[in-house]
Amino acid sequence: MTLSALLRDFDPSAPDAPKQPSADFQTGFEAGYAAAQAEAERKHNRLSDELVVALSDLGFGYNEARRHIVRSLAPFMDAFIGQMMPAMLGEAFAAHVVSALLDQADVAVSAPIPVMVHPENVERLTAFAAKAPLPLDIRGDPQLGLNEARWTMNDQLTAFDLTPLAECVTNSVATIFDENERKAHG
Repeated sequence: MTLSALLRDFDPSAPDAPKQPSADFQTGFEAGYAAAQAEAERKHNRLSDELVVALSDLGFGYNEARRHIVRSLAPFMDAFIGQMMPAMLGEAFAAHVVSALLDQADVAVSAPIPVMVHPENVERLTAFAAKAPLPLDIRGDPQLGLNEARWTMNDQLTAFDLTPLAECVTNSVATIFDENERKAHG
């Protein structure tokens, strides 16, 4: 017997070559395909459910962490608003007043410029203004707030007030804590 008689002929032009898969093959293929589709759908649903749970846990963790951090910052922010910010505004007040005066002084000034400030700021502003190239006559006015100054230069009255800045910072910090409490309670 020859070797060619033992081997199957796969030539498509051969008369006994099947043109389509058998019915058994087709049935098995369809059953396997349906089972694979069902398994893929089941895995997709399980992964979707796990993703929703993970994202929910992540959101809860973020909000809890944010609330914890904001609560832990409360003593610092209270000290900042109550003590540090007024001190910083006091230190910056003199520099801002002198800077504003220098911005206005477009001509040489021979007579001292009368500057009215709260009595607590007279010494600080006088010390800072000693370095300024303008002659200033700094006087206390108890009707002015701690962050206010007024002066007249070239027949123009100028009012200077850092109070809105302090209020803006205070309101911003309060908003952070109010939002944190609102999120904590729903």
